[in-house]
Amino acid sequence: MKPKEQNTQSTNDLSRFKDLALEEACDVLRAYMFQRRQITFLEEAVALYYDPISDRVFLEDEQLNVAMKDENGDLKQWATCRVCGIEGFKDAHEPKFVDEALCMQCCVRDE
Repeated sequence: MKPKEQNTQSTNDLSRFKDLALEEACDVLRAYMFQRRQITFLEEAVALYYDPISDRVFLEDEQLNVAMKDENGDLKQWATCRVCGIEGFKDAHEPKFVDEALCMQCCVRDE
């Protein structure tokens, strides 16, 4: 009998979502239903994903823009720095990221 492979990649296969991730998926989809007209950073081909390592549920479009729920239940743009790997919400009020792929610290280092 072949051992079951450990899935370490994000998936949109609902059969691989844990129960709590399925609950979170419902919340993310509900937030998207109500906020999709205000969300300008998600474009075409938006899909729901689950990351089994971080236990995060998120939306991603064909341009790899990511939306996650914040502490208030609102969908916000999620960013990951391509240099140092820091993650967080891309927020105009607290600018941690220059764009969706570069944080402020790494941008300053490059100059």
